[in-house]
Amino acid sequence: MSNLPDTKPRKTRNRIPTSCLVCRGRRIKCGKQKPHCLNCQANDSVAMCFYEQKSTRKAMCEQRSLRLEIGELQKRFSVLLQVIEHHETRVSEAPPAQSHDVLELVDQLDTMVLNGDRPMYFGPTSYMSLLTNDSVMKPAVAQMIGRYKEANYKGINTRPDETPSAVVDETESDSDSQLLSLGRAGSAGEKLQRDFSSPIGLFPSPTEKVPSAEYIDQSAASLTAIFPSEYGSIAFQQGLSSKFLEILPSINLSLPSRTCFDLLIDRFFSHVYVCMPYIDEVAFRREVEEIIFTNMSGNVYFNIDGFTHLVTISMCLMLMRFAYLSIPVDQLRSLAPYEASLMDAHMRALHHEFVVAGVTIESIYVENAKVCLSYGTFFRKPNMRNIQAFLYLCLYRFHCPEKVEEGTDLSVLLSMFLQLAHMSGMHRDFAHFDLTIIQYDEQTKHLWRKIWYALVYLDCAQAAKSGCPMIVYDQFDTQYPAMTRELVAEGGLHLHEAQAVEHVRLSADAALLVRAALCLLTQIHRACKVSEHHEHNRRIEEFLATRIPTFDELFVRPQSETLVDELVRLNQLLVRVFLTYVQYTTNYALALACAEDAQLDTFRGIFSDRAAEKGFLLFKLGYMCIDEWKLVQSFPSGTETMLVVPVLYMALRALQMVTSVCVRSLYDLFSLYLAGESFQSSDLDGLVAWLGIGHATNERQNLESIVNFLHLYLQHAQRLAEKRAISMRISLILISTLVYLNDVGYYNRDVDCDGGAEAPEEALPEISQDAGAMDQIFDSHLYQVGIDLDQSFNLDTPQEFFLDPAFSSMGYFYLEFHG
Repeated sequence: MSNLPDTKPRKTRNRIPTSCLVCRGRRIKCGKQKPHCLNCQANDSVAMCFYEQKSTRKAMCEQRSLRLEIGELQKRFSVLLQVIEHHETRVSEAPPAQSHDVLELVDQLDTMVLNGDRPMYFGPTSYMSLLTNDSVMKPAVAQMIGRYKEANYKGINTRPDETPSAVVDETESDSDSQLLSLGRAGSAGEKLQRDFSSPIGLFPSPTEKVPSAEYIDQSAASLTAIFPSEYGSIAFQQGLSSKFLEILPSINLSLPSRTCFDLLIDRFFSHVYVCMPYIDEVAFRREVEEIIFTNMSGNVYFNIDGFTHLVTISMCLMLMRFAYLSIPVDQLRSLAPYEASLMDAHMRALHHEFVVAGVTIESIYVENAKVCLSYGTFFRKPNMRNIQAFLYLCLYRFHCPEKVEEGTDLSVLLSMFLQLAHMSGMHRDFAHFDLTIIQYDEQTKHLWRKIWYALVYLDCAQAAKSGCPMIVYDQFDTQYPAMTRELVAEGGLHLHEAQAVEHVRLSADAALLVRAALCLLTQIHRACKVSEHHEHNRRIEEFLATRIPTFDELFVRPQSETLVDELVRLNQLLVRVFLTYVQYTTNYALALACAEDAQLDTFRGIFSDRAAEKGFLLFKLGYMCIDEWKLVQSFPSGTETMLVVPVLYMALRALQMVTSVCVRSLYDLFSLYLAGESFQSSDLDGLVAWLGIGHATNERQNLESIVNFLHLYLQHAQRLAEKRAISMRISLILISTLVYLNDVGYYNRDVDCDGGAEAPEEALPEISQDAGAMDQIFDSHLYQVGIDLDQSFNLDTPQEFFLDPAFSSMGYFYLEFHG
């Protein structure tokens, strides 16, 4: 039995050694002294002498250490909560004077205006808020309105010649339902509905007939409204899509020849696409070829068998209008016959069609595009094709020459458009979805991302103009468009798609910067800190310095520049102007917020200097754009039409600051010379010399230089008034500015600051002549606008302006005098 193997399990014991690691490794007897044994002390190996601890004891020590750490963190967290609660209470309850770095901007600068009985909200960065909070500008409007009341402009709510109404066979119940915020029955709004029946809007009401092309062309310059029509209905007619064939004859009558049609489509994709790359050229051309035909006379016409093709017709009409605006027709008309023969084939064809044959693509094309959207009832169908059509319609409102778009029209259209995008899920990237169910090719994904970031940019631009909160919320994860390997491999891209993508990414980066700045100014429950605004301003300045060339560089055309290089330069210029405009409005608003607190004089000086810096820069840009010869030299390919209206609109807003500065300088409340010395932007090289405000000892001469520019500005604006509606608006405001300067005594003050000879008397007739021109302009336009000057304008209470309900785009002049 002794040879049998032992099958009993042996007990093992894991005993923790009591010797130190050094003695165990040397196999010598350890003295077991703590913390170090004698052997290690004698051999100078104390650093390696330690004893193993029991695992349970080690775990207990770790747990005890973690408990202590958790307790410490909880104490710190409770202290931090107390500090935050104390800070929020101090910010919300204490006035700005008790905290020098906190500005209650929204509580001070936002404004509510009564348009008839309809309230209109204007945020801190809107022209109305800046106007009513500027102590110099508010009396200007009072004097201007008083001037027209003295001129006996009264009782103009009825026009001498009535335009046939677009609303027919309307019952009383339908009329009550169609009045959109115009008051109760029997109010001024109902009277206005009878007298000024609105032309067709983006979506006609059930009782509206489709107007003829002649009627739309006549009414487009008067009270045409984008959805929702102020006097029409926002309801859809049931079964309207089944009557889509009713609108094709009037559309087909206005179409050009097939040669002209092909020229316009090619022109869009060669000269406009890089600025508006939100359509797939290959897919669009394929869809157009299915619905367009040529008649015996050579003209094209549309023939469709379903209302879903109306979106293609709408897109086609919009692209033709964009392409026509990019054609330098005035330059082609000025060419001699031998000069036209020396041009390339494309320009010779344009010269033959649009100069020799006299073809024009008027704004009726846009009106017909809106009618197509209406009959297609595309508002009920949120998909990418419909969103594309709405996007180009919004873009046209930002660039069109025949109307200055602001107010509720574009805001409502854009909000509807953004809601369609949200319903389509464009705020989420494709990585979020199950692509086994939703199968999109790379082209569709690429187009999806470009459209979304175009929406983000337009939302920021509209919010900056109106001062209202943005519609796009912060929770979106759509990726930037990019020239990925999969996209390039799929093919079918535009020749200059890389430049188009770079433009979208640049605009998106700028929009994200603006979003942060606007959110800071429009928040309600938390005040704006000066340090936060400085940080946002620094980020914008850094972006401008590192990503976009200066204005001087952008306005200079290199000798070897290609067309695509010119388009890239144009895109960069548009983004830089927009960021400059945001800096101007935010600094101006903050300067006004500091105006009531003497302890904030330091910050007010900083903000006012920055506002003057950016405002005068916009003033110069507007002057350069309204001088067509200089603009054509910088952008000779006809692309300057995409630039003129946005730049002039922002320059129009800067005229408020220029007028305020002139009045303040007149009464020694502002120094143009010191303001020029404080200019720091890289865009301002030579601006002081250009403005002529470098005279340190003669402030009157600095002021006269600015006023002379106002006169030159007015001459250019009046010359282009018939060509662009924004030029008409600028001329009206400049006339009122010069008349106001005359009212406050500019032309009766001494020439020098020490009291010398008075201003020459021949200057006064010039102002009187301008005032007469203004009277003639308003004599011919007030009937179309329907402004009633008998309405009371309570300028002592900035929150209440009682306006006639006919307050339309031209009527905005009375309160947008310095907009």
